[in-house]
Amino acid sequence: MYRTTGFTALLLILPCLAAAQTPASRDTITSFAVSGWGVARGDGDPAVRPGDDFFRFQNGAWFAQVHGEAPQSMNSYWRDLKRLAPRRLTDILQEAAAHGHDTESPEGKAGAFYRSFMNQGTVESRGLGVLEPGLAAIRRVRDHAQLAELMGVEGGPEMPRTINLVVKQFPPGAFSVTIQQDARHPEAWLVNVGAAGMLLPSPDYYSNSRNADIKTAYEAYIAQVLEQLGWESPRDRARDIVALETRIAAVSWSLEQLRDVLTTDNRMTVAELAGFAPGFDWHGFLRGAGLGKVSKLTIDAKSSFPALARIFAETPIAVWQARQAFAIADRDAIALNDSLYRTSYRFRNVLFNGASIPGPSRASRAWMITDGSIGEIMGDLYARRFVPASTKAVVAAMAENIRGALDARLARAEWLSPASKAKARAKLASTQLDISNPERFEQYEGLVVRDDDLYGNVMRARAFAWTRRITDLGHRFDRTRWPLPWQNVTYWYDVPTNTVEVPAGLIEPPFFDIHADPAVNFGALGTQIGQMFMGAFDDVGRHFDGMGRREELFTPEESEHFLALRRALSAQYSAIEPIPGFHVQGDLVVDEAIADVEGIRENQLVGYGLVVGLNGTGDKLDSAVFTRQSLIGMLERLG
Repeated sequence: MYRTTGFTALLLILPCLAAAQTPASRDTITSFAVSGWGVARGDGDPAVRPGDDFFRFQNGAWFAQVHGEAPQSMNSYWRDLKRLAPRRLTDILQEAAAHGHDTESPEGKAGAFYRSFMNQGTVESRGLGVLEPGLAAIRRVRDHAQLAELMGVEGGPEMPRTINLVVKQFPPGAFSVTIQQDARHPEAWLVNVGAAGMLLPSPDYYSNSRNADIKTAYEAYIAQVLEQLGWESPRDRARDIVALETRIAAVSWSLEQLRDVLTTDNRMTVAELAGFAPGFDWHGFLRGAGLGKVSKLTIDAKSSFPALARIFAETPIAVWQARQAFAIADRDAIALNDSLYRTSYRFRNVLFNGASIPGPSRASRAWMITDGSIGEIMGDLYARRFVPASTKAVVAAMAENIRGALDARLARAEWLSPASKAKARAKLASTQLDISNPERFEQYEGLVVRDDDLYGNVMRARAFAWTRRITDLGHRFDRTRWPLPWQNVTYWYDVPTNTVEVPAGLIEPPFFDIHADPAVNFGALGTQIGQMFMGAFDDVGRHFDGMGRREELFTPEESEHFLALRRALSAQYSAIEPIPGFHVQGDLVVDEAIADVEGIRENQLVGYGLVVGLNGTGDKLDSAVFTRQSLIGMLERLG
C-alpha cells in the first residue's frame, strides 16, 4: 500500500467519482452489496487534491482504517473477498461432513476429507509418524542414482498438482517435472523438466546481503524441523543444506529470466539430456516419476542444468538425505501435527508475508487442504450454490462488450501494420471465455478418501492427479479443462490455451453485483476482464497465436517499439522503494501494470471507466466507478 509515481499521470484524465454510501463493515460480503447505484465514496479523503496524492484522494479513509489493524499479508478489497470464499467453502464442507454422503460421491469425498482434518485427536496421535515411509525411503538411499530416482517420486506422484493460491508449494528435488501443453504443438502434451533445488522463492534470497536475516532464519527453521523429525545433527545439517542451496542459487536463473518463453523451451531427447548434463541419473529420475517410457522432453533454464547436475553429484548423500527429509516435512506441514505446522507457519507466513499470529483456524486449514487436494469438487459445489446461470450470462455479455472495445482499439492501432492488426484481432476473436465454472469437472472417481487418514488422503489425491496427467500424454490436449480452480478469488489469462478465466469466486461484490448499475460492474470486474484480454498481447502472449502455437504477432520493429515503452515503465517501477533498501522489481510487475491501464481504457470505450489506487506491485487496492460524462468535473477538481 504505497503511493505510486508511475500511474498517477496516466489516471488523471479519468472522470470523477460518483457518490455512494460507505460500507458499514469490511468483514462480511453483505457490506458490499448495493442499494441504488453502488459505489463506495466514503473510502476516499476529499481533503486531498487528486493531483497532489491520487492514492490518498481515493483511498485515504480506507487506508487509515486498515493501517491501524493487526498486520495482514494483504490489506485491500481483495482481502475482504478472499475472506468470504473460505467461509463459504467451510460451510459447504461442514454440511457435507454432517450429511454422511457416500464417499464415492463428490460430496462424500469432500465431507470425508474435512472430517479427516478435523479429527485432530487422530492427527496428533499419529504425529510425524505418517512421514515415516517417506523418511525410511530417504534413509535407504545409498548412492546418487537411487537419490535421483527418489527425487522423481517426490517430484511426480508425491508433488501437489492442483494450483492453490493459499498454500504455496516448493519442489522438493534438484529438478521439477511437470506435464503441460506443448507450446509448439498445442494439441499435444509434453513433459517439462525444470531447474529447482531452492526452497526459498528466488536466488537473490541466498546472495543479497539485505536478505541475510531471512537466510539466517531459514537455517534456524531447517534445524527446528529436522530436530522435530529426530534427524541426526540437525544444526550441522541445516548449515549444510543452506550452503548447498546457496551453491544452487549461484548457478540458477533469475525470476526475470524464467519469464522468457523463448529461452525456457529447449527440446531434447532424454539421451541428449544425459549427455548435456551428466552427473544426474535422468532415466532413473523419470522412472521414479512414472515417466520411464518418455523419450523426448523440454527443459527450462538450459545453461543451469550442467552446473546443477554437477552440484548434485558433488554433494554428499548424507546432506541430500537431510535436505529431502526437511523438504517433505516443509511441503506437508499443513497436513501434519500442530507443532510442525506452527513452526512452518511462523517462518513461511509470518516472516515472509507479514501474516498475523496465531494464524488460520483449524476449520480454515481444513478448507485449504481439501481445496488443494480435490479442488474441482469444491469448485463445483461453490459455483452451483453461489453463481446462478442468469448471473453467468450477464458476466459473459459484459465480457463480449469488452472484447469488442479492444477489437476496435486494435483496428485503430497506428503502430501496427495491417498484417499485425489482422493477426492480433484474429487472436482476440478466438480467445476462449471461461465464465464462472465449467460444465464438466473431475469427480475423482476411484480416489479413496477416509475419515481417519488425513495424510493418506493427501498423498492419494496427489498420486491420482499425477496419474491423470500421465494418462494425458497419450491424448489430445483438452481445452475444456480450466487452468485454475474456479472457486478461487482471482482472475487469469492462460497463454497456451488463449483463455480468459473469470472464476465463480470473483463474481461477487465489490467486483460484480447483479443489482448494481452496469457502470459499477464494468468499472470493477469489467476492468479485470479487460486486463486479462491484454495478456494475449503482453511480453509473453505476443509470441503465440490464438491456438497457442508459437507465432510472433508483431514485426521486429513493432516488437522493439513495444519493448521500448515496456522498459521505460519498468524503470519507473524499479525506482519505487516501498521499504528502505528494497526496490520494486519492475520487470516482474510491468506487464501486470500495463494490463491494468489497458483494462481501464477498454471499459472507457464501452462507456464506463475506473479510478484505481495501485500499490508498489501494481495490484489494485480499491476502486470507484464513474461515467465518461463526468470528465469535466474531474478536471476541475484536479486544479
